[in-house]
Amino acid sequence: MAPSPDVVADDVPATAGFYHALSPRVLLAGGAARWPLILGWLLSLGASLWLGVLQLYGGWYGFEVKAGELTFLLSIYPPLTISTLWVLCFGYAWGASLAYLTTFMVGLLSGLSLGWAMVFGLANPLGLLVMALVYQQVRVSFLPRSVAALMFFVSISFVSGIASATGSFIWSYYNKLSALGAF
Repeated sequence: MAPSPDVVADDVPATAGFYHALSPRVLLAGGAARWPLILGWLLSLGASLWLGVLQLYGGWYGFEVKAGELTFLLSIYPPLTISTLWVLCFGYAWGASLAYLTTFMVGLLSGLSLGWAMVFGLANPLGLLVMALVYQQVRVSFLPRSVAALMFFVSISFVSGIASATGSFIWSYYNKLSALGAF
């Protein structure tokens, strides 16, 4: 039994490379087609949790990068890449849940209390929400088929990253770090 169109996605016809959310209600519709989706999401969750632990204990953060006179810090967080792919390919609910669970777990493992880890876990889903809403409303392809599409993706990723950086304020507050100490 195929799910009705309103269960599968929003009211805009699917076009490859454009944001089109697949409702999690499709899992309730039955059928064998849901099992690869469930398995893929669970494998992505496992990979995200594992990579989150590696990032935390492997020190994949705070790399100093110099570009001429400019010096900045770079952190590598692969779970956010996985979550972003799920958001763009399947919709916000799919990727945000991965991002929340992984960020929540990283917060707990790094010493945040349960309450603060729950709030900290919302940081990356907030950034992904910005990305999903922009792509849903603007209807620009997220595939880099042109320089304009690539520049749009980079710009939206930057804005999304700023929204996700709210987690750093939670981290700094909980650990009683000054503005300089946060770096």
